[in-house]
Amino acid sequence: MQEARRINGFDQTEAAARLGYSNSTQVSLVEQGKRLPPHDVLIKAAKVYSVSVDYLLGESPEFDRDPKLASRFAVLRRVERLLRFNTETVAQCLLDACASPAGDELRVARFSTRANALCDAIERFKQLNSRLFDDARGGATLLRTSRDMRDSTAQLDRFLERSAYARAHALSRAGELTTARGRRSAGEFQTT
Repeated sequence: MQEARRINGFDQTEAAARLGYSNSTQVSLVEQGKRLPPHDVLIKAAKVYSVSVDYLLGESPEFDRDPKLASRFAVLRRVERLLRFNTETVAQCLLDACASPAGDELRVARFSTRANALCDAIERFKQLNSRLFDDARGGATLLRTSRDMRDSTAQLDRFLERSAYARAHALSRAGELTTARGRRSAGEFQTT
């Protein structure tokens, strides 16, 4: 099992999670030959590692692994890691924005930038791997969600632009009022 795990690029922790174990101890014990995996875990391992059960049991030197399928799964794992990282980044931006005082537009702008970068990365990945992306489970949902996120960030960007314009206009108006008051006060001072 250890060789099948390594061929697929999993560490013991990843393999444990995919096989339904709460930690890597069971995977380690199975790989060391100290414990036999239950039948259902053996079947699941064959699917996860894209090998035959005979190969996992050491009954066959041929792992009956389809190289195209293995490559496909490797790409999907990379995409999954990328999405997990970007999801955590977006979530952190949202948490930061919620924790900040009202009107903290810098954090909102940062979130918008990162969300757009995530959308760009998803679209770039789709362009580079269109067949894989189209065949992958959840690919259409991911693309739709990415487009929805882009629409939402466009609305957010328009809000920030309006807010910046309103603030600049208010500051300009306040400056005009201050100048007018200053002139009026200066005039009153001179007449007295």
